[in-house]
Amino acid sequence: MHLSLQWILLFFFQIESENLAPYTKPGLYQITCLKTKKVYIGESANVLSRVSRHSRSLQSKRHDCAEMQADYNIYGLEQFTFHVLLFGSEWADAEKRKEKETEILRSYPQNQLYNVHPDATKQSSKNYRVCCVLLGIVF
Repeated sequence: MHLSLQWILLFFFQIESENLAPYTKPGLYQITCLKTKKVYIGESANVLSRVSRHSRSLQSKRHDCAEMQADYNIYGLEQFTFHVLLFGSEWADAEKRKEKETEILRSYPQNQLYNVHPDATKQSSKNYRVCCVLLGIVF
């Protein structure tokens, strides 16, 4: 099923297409599965573009986060919500966004996150699609 950008905007943002400008700015966002209560926290230089990429990759069953993809496959788009947490020109600095993303991630226990928790002692790749392994490094 292919969803139009207009539908995605209405579903995720509850906004009409003539009011998109604020969402093309840098910021942080949260994707939540209503059934599992798990969240994905992300940041982007263009929040609208990033949520569109999330939507396309979930629809095509190729999202990098295997656990979120599995939940999407089971529960469907209707059980996922998207919220812009922070946005605006004050978030243009990628390092500042990453620091805030880490702060937000730390406020959740690992079992409530699709992301890998920043305080995890071992960075696991089990939740993310492995593209390739080169010289022992997983990508």
